[in-house]
Amino acid sequence: MDLKDAFEMAADALGTILFDEKKLPKMTDPAELKIEEPGAFVALVSTSLTKTVASFEKI
Repeated sequence: MDLKDAFEMAADALGTILFDEKKLPKMTDPAELKIEEPGAFVALVSTSLTKTVASFEKI
């Protein structure tokens, strides 16, 4: 697995989590996040709920 795979998995997970939400949460400002692990970083993850719905319809 590489970073590209990790981002794709994060987008899929985010879509699954948000799938049943009636009101979407406000995005966290990345500047407000505290990073304590050396070498760690913050990355924005986006998802397509349309794509998520389509993947659930296949099941």
